Order: sequence, then structure tokens, then C-alpha cells
Amino acid sequence: MVAALPDWMDTSFLEGASAVLLFVAIALIIVTLITVRSLGTRLVVLVLLGAAAFGAFQYRQHVEDCAKTCDCSVFGEDVPDDDGCIASAKA
Repeated sequence: MVAALPDWMDTSFLEGASAVLLFVAIALIIVTLITVRSLGTRLVVLVLLGAAAFGAFQYRQHVEDCAKTCDCSVFGEDVPDDDGCIASAKA
């Protein structure tokens, strides 16, 4: 184990963080469409931000699904659920 996750990082925090990242990526896409003039730069930025938005959406779905089964992990570390699933499952 390289490092332990902080105590405040639970499934509800991860769901909220992924939602915020999704909205930030969408806002940056809109700003890019309005402000960037170069077509090549616009395409590269849009592809990267689109991939980030898609990844944030998929991660949010994953966290919602794993929270139901009390089997969540991030980078190989168990993530506790709001109701303490990890603590009760290991006890």
C-alpha cells in the first residue's frame, strides 16, 4: 500500500466530486467554443475535455453502483460508504 485514503473520502464525496468535474468540463467546453479561434486547437481541446467529461460521468455511475454493494475502491484502496459498509463488512 502506497498511501491510505483520507477519512473524509467516502462514496458521497466521490459522487459529488465527479459531478462537479463533469459540470466544470462542460463549462470549459462552452468557453472553448466561444473563445478559441483556431479550429485545430478547438478540436484538440474539445476532444480532451469531452473525454474528461465522459470519464467523470462513467466514474460517477461506477461509484453509485458500487455503493449499493458496499464494494468500492479507488486505486486499490477501499472507500467507506456513508453508512459505514466497509467497517461493518470487515467486522
